[in-house]
Parts: sequence; structure tokens; C-alpha cells
Amino acid sequence: GKTGFVLILMGANDVIQLANGGGSFTTTINNMRAMIQRAKVNNMDVIVGTLQYFVEISGRTPEALLSQRRNRIINQVNNAYKSLALQENVRIADINAVIGKNRLLYADGIHPNMRGYSILGLVWFDAINQEIALRYQMSSVLQNAPNPANESCKLRFNLSGASRVKVSMYNAAGQKMGMLFDDYRNAGYHEVEVSTANYAAGIYILRYELSDLTVSKKLIISH
Repeated sequence: GKTGFVLILMGANDVIQLANGGGSFTTTINNMRAMIQRAKVNNMDVIVGTLQYFVEISGRTPEALLSQRRNRIINQVNNAYKSLALQENVRIADINAVIGKNRLLYADGIHPNMRGYSILGLVWFDAINQEIALRYQMSSVLQNAPNPANESCKLRFNLSGASRVKVSMYNAAGQKMGMLFDDYRNAGYHEVEVSTANYAAGIYILRYELSDLTVSKKLIISH
């Protein structure tokens, strides 16, 4: 069975070497490939982080040109990581896209400050949650609330993947009274507020139709 997640963030030192005329771009990508494959062999879920930029200096001084050269290589490495992630069917945590070149998130020319690390953590957390929703979360329907409802109620459901969601309402005699919801949603937990104001007080049945699940829930309307 699965044993957990492996979060891989590597290559910044390689970029420094490459910008100085050393190292090997191919070796950097192959090292990442080897790490991914080793983790997969051990039944781990892999998430690869993109590299954040170095603080970039404008101008044409040697220091400025070096920082610009490093960031051009960062872009090349990240593009290669994204292609590799597609090939290996693993998720990317796009740290670079979130942090960008915001100097306020750096403690020095290379490392994030406390705020930067906090944001980096959020990117990892989001990627893990997306992976859990995609691979492990089962579709389910929670009880609508409030119940009894007056003017409105919230439909609550989890989706294992992107899906069309249809919620029909039937009276106690089994007659269809209307469609409360018919739309598409992505994987994860959702709450949708629907109006019950135009329906008479009484007991109804809500029929949820998801891509991989059909469930009925009771709804009581009390005006």
C-alpha cells in the first residue's frame, strides 16, 4: 500500500554552478528523474517543487548579469521539471509561480524570509490536498443544512474528481418537484446554497447524481 508523500525541492545549487559555467543541465534533470523513480518504486506519492528565483538585480554590472543568468537557468530547469512531472505522472507544486520575484519574501539573495517560507508551506499544503482529493478522496454527500429549512438550504458534497452534479427534489408521493442544482464542480468539498422559498412546507427527498455516486437525502421545509 501507499506509505506517504515525498516532497522534492532540489536544484538551486546546480543552478549556481551552471550560471558559473560548471555543472551539467542534463545531470540536474536526470538527478530529479532518479529521485522521482526511486520514490515511486517505494510506493510514495511524489510532489516536485519548482525552484524560486534568486533576487534579480537590474543593470549590467557583473553581479546583475549573474543574477539574471541564474534566473534564466531557473526558468529552463522549471520547464524541464514540469515536463518530467508529466512524463512520470507526478504533481508539481509551483513555488516559482507563487513567490515570483517579490523581494519582500527574501531574507537575502537566495533564501526566503519567514513570510516567504510561510507562503512556500502554503504551496506545498495545497499540492498535497489536491493530490489527496485526486487519488484518495471518495465522493460523498453530507446532510443538507439547515434541516428543517426555511428560505434556503446548503447542499454539501465531496467529489473525488471533476463531475457534473445534479440535485433533484421529489415530494413524499415521489413526484419530481424541480431541479435544485445542475452544474459542474471540481474535486473537493463543496457547499451550494439553493432557494427553498418557492416550495410548500413539507417533507421532500433530494436525489444527488454525481459521476460515481447516486444518493438520496431528506429535506424538511418549514415556513
